[in-house]
Amino acid sequence: MDNISEEQFNAFEEVRESGMTNMFDVPAVMQLAGGILSKKEVHTIMDNYTDLKSKFETKRVIDEAN
Repeated sequence: MDNISEEQFNAFEEVRESGMTNMFDVPAVMQLAGGILSKKEVHTIMDNYTDLKSKFETKRVIDEAN
């Protein structure tokens, strides 16, 4: 989970929010994310979605406060 960057998580989120594909269609997610995500990274994000979302939202709030 620690190897997922905020940029990678945001790319995953953009695909998810776009509704352009079923998120279980990993090759499509990889392509729509612009090649920034590997199969393993997509699975890591899916398996740890709640924790990663919380991690990057908390970071965003802290960054905005500064």
